[in-house]
Amino acid sequence: MDLLFACILLIALGFAATRLPGLGRKRNQAIATCGVALSIGLALMISPIYNLIDGMFERTNFTDLFAKLALFFAVNILGNQLARGLRDKRALSKIGGFQGRLVFVFAFVVEMVLFAFTNTPRSSPGLELYQTDPLVIGYTGVAVGYIAYVCSCLLPPLTAQFTDNQSKLSRAAAGLLIAGFSLVIVRTVLVFVGIPYPGIYDFAQGISLLSTLCVIAGLAIAWRSLRVHGEPLVRQSALRDED
Repeated sequence: MDLLFACILLIALGFAATRLPGLGRKRNQAIATCGVALSIGLALMISPIYNLIDGMFERTNFTDLFAKLALFFAVNILGNQLARGLRDKRALSKIGGFQGRLVFVFAFVVEMVLFAFTNTPRSSPGLELYQTDPLVIGYTGVAVGYIAYVCSCLLPPLTAQFTDNQSKLSRAAAGLLIAGFSLVIVRTVLVFVGIPYPGIYDFAQGISLLSTLCVIAGLAIAWRSLRVHGEPLVRQSALRDED
């Protein structure tokens, strides 16, 4: 599993690196920040890196909280940028408006409170050793639940984009993003219903990796679509310019 996480991490770093040339012109700042946050979150899921960093903290498994909060920020930024690119006011309001900020702050605070009450004496990437602990289930559920919330806000406009757009590149981008976001929702369900089944943790982690790969591929194709056709999927998002 560590090898798979490392491969996805390299892909995420590569995609983020393609946004760096525009930073000097104040372009791509949001998506570059998203890429950095995502890369940090992925890196901290690799066992050797996780154990190394976790040994620096007095509170065991604080690294897991840090990784999840990094993913919170990455998903929030990406959601905002995609909602802008799709020109969907409802999705933008639910993610970056008053409602979206309220949900973000609520999830952020609840995540930290639940972590404070967990009892995890041994370092464990993803808290794999404690997946049957009710507090850990709630703690993990809040993390993946917030990500699923953002994904669910984006599915309707992405579906419309996939259905209505005639460009093959734009449809492919939307299709991959739909697949990735749908897998996130499946991953969230598994947190609560899959605990009793042996091997479900590795299966759920595999779904997380596959969803991440689909989203990165979708974003890469969306950017390519913009370069070729000027497609609206990313026209107003930070994949191209800073609003």
